[in-house]
Amino acid sequence: MSVKSLPLVVSALLAGLSFPLLSFADDAPATQNLQLQQAVILSRHGVRAPTKQTKKMEQVAAKDWPVWPVKFGYLTPRGEHLVTLMGGYYGEYFRKEGLISDKSCPANGAIFGWGDVDQRTRLTTQALLNGIAPGCHLDAHFQNDLKKADPLFHALKAKVCKLDEKTAQQAIEQQAGGSLSALDKTYAPQLQLMSNVLDYPHSAYCQKMQKKGQQCELGINMPSSVKVKVKVKENGTDASLKGAIGLSSTLAEIFLLQDAQGMTDPAWGNIKDQKTWQGLMALHNLQFSLMSGTPYLAKSNGTPILQAIDSALGAPEKPASGYTLPTGNKLLILGGHDTNIENVAGALGLNWSLDGQPDNTPPAGALVFERWQSRTSHQQYISLKMVYQTRDQMRSQQVLTLNNPPSSIAITLPGCENIGPNKLCAIKTFHQVMTKAQLPQCKI
Repeated sequence: MSVKSLPLVVSALLAGLSFPLLSFADDAPATQNLQLQQAVILSRHGVRAPTKQTKKMEQVAAKDWPVWPVKFGYLTPRGEHLVTLMGGYYGEYFRKEGLISDKSCPANGAIFGWGDVDQRTRLTTQALLNGIAPGCHLDAHFQNDLKKADPLFHALKAKVCKLDEKTAQQAIEQQAGGSLSALDKTYAPQLQLMSNVLDYPHSAYCQKMQKKGQQCELGINMPSSVKVKVKVKENGTDASLKGAIGLSSTLAEIFLLQDAQGMTDPAWGNIKDQKTWQGLMALHNLQFSLMSGTPYLAKSNGTPILQAIDSALGAPEKPASGYTLPTGNKLLILGGHDTNIENVAGALGLNWSLDGQPDNTPPAGALVFERWQSRTSHQQYISLKMVYQTRDQMRSQQVLTLNNPPSSIAITLPGCENIGPNKLCAIKTFHQVMTKAQLPQCKI
């Protein structure tokens, strides 16, 4: 599915177009007077197996962890099917809006999918294409060298730029409200929920502590406080959250993946209600907010994605590297990770919560940027929404259509006009906001 000479960065898809400017005083155009001209989908991969199973993960649970049908980190067949269902909805929606033909396969180059190098992201990108245009044999594209980090999705790992340890530490502390050490106490109720689900008092880890005469309580001796470590040994390429909250974030995500995978008893059947789901996933959402959504970290790793989206939607500033994608795309799909979505959110100051889904960045969930044009004034706008499957839709593998769509929420973009229910942003304002959110040293 790879392309022989494919770029590592996205360039302008609509080079040469000039956009009419929108006055801040302009009223919202009537919805029926808008024509969809282009869309960019930044999607998380679908349901995958856990990326790892450490000795500590085994020790803190009273029961054995379930076996997955695929390798660590791989997209499952069910996950691929759920992504294809999302693609099916996108196809119906874009055909209704006139973005792609409802009578034939898309013209060559009209739809372009670029995925990260992992199996789960490559297959997700392909599954979206298959769902959008079934039988049309559209191929996903990705970097030729699958062993190297793609700088579009991993600017830090690809060493496009690096984190400064002190700056990162201070930024994370600020994002946490000024004190990381207070988080265990602040989130004690959520940690207690995790302890209950794990049956932590009967775990091997806890029993070991008790034999030593130590207190056994999640968040007190695992270790006693949250610790943040910036991995300077990799030249500032990563930051990680340690302690009970960091571990609980990983475990909560695994429980949600078990649920979406359709396992008979996710979390050993110990999650009985939505309140417990919300409490557990609050730990995961917190971890992502700190480690991927802190503006300094988000901009450092997210600048190339912001470049790609902005360029695709006609940014006047072109990437300096000279890499380009085929021009003329009506739909660009970027198959990445929850970290990429959280990076964009943190860099742009976006906030949302999802009805029917406790994970803020769920499997196959996507930020969808759309460029609209008024049929009368020809003024252009950008809208932004989060599209996602609810827990129930994933659990029951519901076919998604215009009559039974995935959930969707319009997102307010700080610095934009946010006109009307779809939060429309003037095209010029959008490019200004996107440019401001990028770090020059992290551009590709």
